[in-house]
Amino acid sequence: MSQSLTVDFLLKTKKVEQKFVKDLSIYKIMIDLKTLLLLIASSLTVVVALIIPFYALYTNVTGNWPVWSCLASSLLGLLLLQISVWFSHSLARKKYPKYNSFISNQKININYDYDFIFAYRCDEMLELFNTPIFQNIEIDDLIDFFSKKSVNIKIKRWDPVTLTGLILFPLWSEFIGNNIGQGWDMKLFLLLLSLVVAYLLIMLHSFLRTTLLSKSIKYDELVNILSTVKNLS
Repeated sequence: MSQSLTVDFLLKTKKVEQKFVKDLSIYKIMIDLKTLLLLIASSLTVVVALIIPFYALYTNVTGNWPVWSCLASSLLGLLLLQISVWFSHSLARKKYPKYNSFISNQKININYDYDFIFAYRCDEMLELFNTPIFQNIEIDDLIDFFSKKSVNIKIKRWDPVTLTGLILFPLWSEFIGNNIGQGWDMKLFLLLLSLVVAYLLIMLHSFLRTTLLSKSIKYDELVNILSTVKNLS
């Protein structure tokens, strides 16, 4: 009997996870081929911007072209991302007119409208829990289950990133210390390079979170939705 209850619970958690990951992903809700291609182009441009400073340092390139190339590539990537997001919002307004009050009309916006996405996901999950198969399940148990899965992934995957950052920071400090006394031109170059590197690190951090912690982030989002559904049901 105990095993039967366990199997039943795990099957239901699998159905909830599949519903969220497959049917309620951002790509399923508000991404089409056009916005996807723009998003890929934006990501590739940012990768080029990340490579340029390391290539310049490795080959001992002189002049300021690496800084300006980084800036140009970064701005182009940002522009492509903004266009992709704008197209995705336009698509969402056409597909889900009853949620239009949640969907941003701003032309300059690099973030997906999560108020709309959250509201749509909550409504879809409410429908799922109103089906007979989910009538006898406690949402608190699901919240606890997915919360623990998220924590386990973070512990396993993010610790190596933190360790790598601790190792690389002294190397960057040594590079700055070895070059900062070479005149005002070098100081200006290092200042611009530091700004570019800071921006690229933010982008890299976002990319690593999206890749390494993608499942953990999804579980956290699912937990938030389940908490809201619990209050509404």
